Amino acid sequence: MLSTKLTATDNQILSNASIPTILRPLIERRTNNKRIFGRLEINVPDITAAAAGANILSRVIAGFLLDTSGSMQQGRKLENAINTIKQFAEILLSERDGKTVASHPIKSWIYVITFNSDAELVIPFQEITVESLPNIFTQLDQIRTSGCTNYERAFKKQTEVIADIIRGVRRGFRPPTADDDATLDATLDATTPYHLIRFFETDGEITEGMRSQEILYKMMRDIGDTDTAAATDATTDATADATTTPQLTFEDYILGYGKDVDLNCLETLASPYQRSEYLLLRSHANRKPQYTDAYNCSSLVTIVKPADIGWQVGELLFKVIMRYGYKVQVSIATTAAATTAAAAVGGMTLPLFELFEYQSHQWSNTTTLHSMIHGEKKVLYIQYTPPTTDADTDAPPIIGVVKIQYSNQSTGATYTYEFEHTIKPASVPDLPSIATTAIVATAVPDLPVPIILGMIQIEIFKQFREIEHNNREVRYDKDTIVREAYKTIRMLKSLYQPTEITPHTPLVENLITDVKVIIGLTTINDAKEKTAILHARRIASGEQDIFNTGASVSRKYMENEEDYEEDAEKVIKAHRESGGAAAADGGGDGAEDAEDYADDGIPSRIPTVINTPYSQNQDKYQRGRSSSSSSNGGSLLRTLCARIAMAKKHNEDLTIEQLYNQVKRYGSAAGYNPAHHDEFDLYGHADDTFSSTPMNDENTQRRMGMMRQMSSNSQS
Repeated sequence: MLSTKLTATDNQILSNASIPTILRPLIERRTNNKRIFGRLEINVPDITAAAAGANILSRVIAGFLLDTSGSMQQGRKLENAINTIKQFAEILLSERDGKTVASHPIKSWIYVITFNSDAELVIPFQEITVESLPNIFTQLDQIRTSGCTNYERAFKKQTEVIADIIRGVRRGFRPPTADDDATLDATLDATTPYHLIRFFETDGEITEGMRSQEILYKMMRDIGDTDTAAATDATTDATADATTTPQLTFEDYILGYGKDVDLNCLETLASPYQRSEYLLLRSHANRKPQYTDAYNCSSLVTIVKPADIGWQVGELLFKVIMRYGYKVQVSIATTAAATTAAAAVGGMTLPLFELFEYQSHQWSNTTTLHSMIHGEKKVLYIQYTPPTTDADTDAPPIIGVVKIQYSNQSTGATYTYEFEHTIKPASVPDLPSIATTAIVATAVPDLPVPIILGMIQIEIFKQFREIEHNNREVRYDKDTIVREAYKTIRMLKSLYQPTEITPHTPLVENLITDVKVIIGLTTINDAKEKTAILHARRIASGEQDIFNTGASVSRKYMENEEDYEEDAEKVIKAHRESGGAAAADGGGDGAEDAEDYADDGIPSRIPTVINTPYSQNQDKYQRGRSSSSSSNGGSLLRTLCARIAMAKKHNEDLTIEQLYNQVKRYGSAAGYNPAHHDEFDLYGHADDTFSSTPMNDENTQRRMGMMRQMSSNSQS
């Protein structure tokens, strides 16, 4: 059974003398004004417990909409994409008898549409069987690239194909008559549910056809005039039920290949809600996103290197096979009774019970998850702001409600669970929850490392956001972002001992990799490449993926380079002042770090939420600008720190002043090119394909095995 566990801490933790000094400002800001910061853990039952005596046949339709425009020939993108479809079909076929989960066999179907300036159904809808697979492979091998990129033609063709499938399901796929589409499969049944996974694969921008993202969003999900289709079927057979509603559920994956994709367009198409119909209320009393349309289960996967296509799609396929539920919505709130009682107290404001939504970088009381897989623990971070009152009385206890709603892809059913948590600022025992549990504050002297890591991870997501925003409009220069990254990696290292393995070690190492990616991204000047890598890493981190997206960028980090930040800052500042330049170093001496903006949730110059447009806050943001770097150039601070680290590593007898002169005079030629460095790794891992994770877990081994299979060459 699905369960939740909610643990938290308040400012009592600061009485623990073992807390490293570097962490105290962060904890103080997260727990000030009696706030509680916590970790919501959603525990998904393993496959054995969930399947106890039940055999459930899943019926999966894999639909591929494959870009074959001329640019797909570059970097072997088309070759890798086709190989991935082959492996996908092979693995689905192997699951017919329940290879991965004996109690959950999967029966599967496939269709493939290619598109460029036009669109063509190259592999008609058919069941994946031992007999059909060789012909599917032959047809895939005949695909070639040509033409331009027309999303409109692609989505219209997909609508035609899906409408045909729905017509077939409605008539129970009886043998087709002369008026029916003779290509329809005769093995489906209108009385059972089918789950259609639509893959949209592209590598570039729209060059022909419709460009309106709002219209394309609707076209991508259009399933045709099904009422007309039903009426047409009814006229061909008096026994056909024109009102039969096929049990067909949908989800969408958009796969963006390479750095030249229009990420803004793909993000819009992959949004769970149509962007034009999304209204966000950001008042202090109500931060709940309000939607006017249904939730569409959609995700965007950016694949920067063609060789990574198989790895990343393999992870998606594992989630499909091991899925407990998809189309997940999580919301938190206080009960109506408690809220009314709180409001009745004179001068008291209503409490705020919120979770951090990493995709939109905000505190809210609702979020969406694409799916939950058996045996995993989904982690979300929460904060509770108690009601305030002028009276010197304690607020009444508040009951927090966690609501989880999801769908089952095998049965089509939707389930809703609610878990109650009594919110108590005082320290109480940490208990798991099935139906009701207290939200707890960890008692001193225990150090709640996972909760502190949650605070740090929010900092990392903020840094991701700022780099992403800088590609559109500069708010902070790269030196400022590097300073934040250096501070974050020091915080993480204060909780980490490389020689000591603890339950928290994998999470710490993965967060350190996040920061190393941030540092590495400051060396990349191609805005599109940077944005694609950033999106991939942010999603991988937020979704706790196994594939270590962005590993090559993280290897640009030089071991312990942050240790030389203070020395580098002094030299840079001295040269600026001697040259008559203003000391606009963005607070390099730490003087501005104590300054907090009104909307900042931590001791950082990067706010958690920016409520007003940049143009209205130009002066405030410009305080973080440095004359030593720009959005189009690298970070002088970072380059010098890395150069010092390399000199120390190779025992070079050079002063920091001499190294500074090298960097300023020769740039990349100064003995270290941060844009190409990938030799060193902080932990000396020979293979960083996978994120840091315990390798003895059976599900993890299955997951990595499937990803390896997807990335290998098909046996066609």
